[in-house]
Amino acid sequence: MGISPGTLKLIPLTLKDKNLSGQVMTFGVQRVEGQAADIERAAQQVDYPLRKLAAQDVIYDTLAPQLHNRAHQDTLFKILGFNATHSIDFFPHENPTFVFDLNHTVPESLHGKYDLVYDGGTMEHCFNVPQVLANAVHLLKEGGMVIHHLPLNCQIDHGFYQFSPTLFFDFYFSNGFEDMEMKIHFLNPIEESYFTYDPRTDKALPFSFGYEEIYVFFSARKKAAQQFIAFPIQSRYHHAFTENKLKRQAEHLRAQSTVKTLFDRLLRKLVGDRYPDLKRKGHCLLDKRRMRRRVSNYKKHSIKV
Repeated sequence: MGISPGTLKLIPLTLKDKNLSGQVMTFGVQRVEGQAADIERAAQQVDYPLRKLAAQDVIYDTLAPQLHNRAHQDTLFKILGFNATHSIDFFPHENPTFVFDLNHTVPESLHGKYDLVYDGGTMEHCFNVPQVLANAVHLLKEGGMVIHHLPLNCQIDHGFYQFSPTLFFDFYFSNGFEDMEMKIHFLNPIEESYFTYDPRTDKALPFSFGYEEIYVFFSARKKAAQQFIAFPIQSRYHHAFTENKLKRQAEHLRAQSTVKTLFDRLLRKLVGDRYPDLKRKGHCLLDKRRMRRRVSNYKKHSIKV
């Protein structure tokens, strides 16, 4: 996917005050949509303690010369205070540090070596998502952080998958991670923005965001070494299928169905054969209204650099 101008601000905003340095591992070699000066400006705008590089230390993206001196991902993470950046990619022409298929277990020699694992749009292209998540856990040192920046909405056939927020919270909580945060990133080319979201405490998001290109930007810190990877049951349904909640839901559905039946009968009498078509259109309008209402409850923050 690459690192957009808005993402140049999301990364330091997320890493600020986390006291990370050392080594970074990226899943895929990321295209940075900016020069070294853009990275510095984005970091300064969020008061991130950046490292000023001498001109001879700035590495450029030579695989994309048409992008006019765009910074290489190594330059980005150096400016943010890291000492070395490694990468894993399936395709050798991307010049990764390691040519490797993330659908399989990463070599044990790499376990526990990295202070930051950055997945900026690679996992959706890997069929074996549980293994990619497990690889992120294994690569991190204790106290290290993972960032996933992946499609949530309006990316059909971009990769194999689009991802729900609960996947990240449930998986990383089950594997002993802490400091879990998520930003819902609106990748609008005119002005990128985000709002913070936590499925554990916030109201559920709508099932669709319409035609907007939206990504999850998730981060979490590894608390301790994990010998075995835990694969969770979705927490939303753990909470839903308790005896008391099921009883309340059943009562609510019974009351709802009585009103709905009376309304349907009346509507059928009024419109006759047009009833099925009108019902479908009504559902579409209600869904759009619910989506707008839910999204409007969240305060968007601009990340224009």
